[in-house]
Amino acid sequence: MFVSSHPRYDTDYYYSEIAKMMKCGRSENGFATYQCLSYGQGQHKVNFSCKGKACPQCRKGYTWKSMVKISVYLFPRVSYRQVVLTFPEQLRIPFYNHSNQKRLYFWPCGSLLIRVNSGAL
Repeated sequence: MFVSSHPRYDTDYYYSEIAKMMKCGRSENGFATYQCLSYGQGQHKVNFSCKGKACPQCRKGYTWKSMVKISVYLFPRVSYRQVVLTFPEQLRIPFYNHSNQKRLYFWPCGSLLIRVNSGAL
């Protein structure tokens, strides 16, 4: 089982996220009923989504919103590449708990990549 090999995920929070995901799009999670007001025939039932962070279907909305926020800072007609940086395991907790994560993660790496791509390094 996943939790036995990754005990840090054995918390109530993760179990609740998984439970929400399992109910996503089902009527037990809630639904709205729509009816044509002009003719009054036929009803359409639309099940609510879970809006959970672990749900692949609902996560698309979060991803889209993040992309829109990030695109404000990008330059037009410039090619961008996604870079994934990982930290050694012994540094992950101090970095994760740092009070100013955005500055800590993005600025040093971003300025380094700009210098590398401009030929300064």
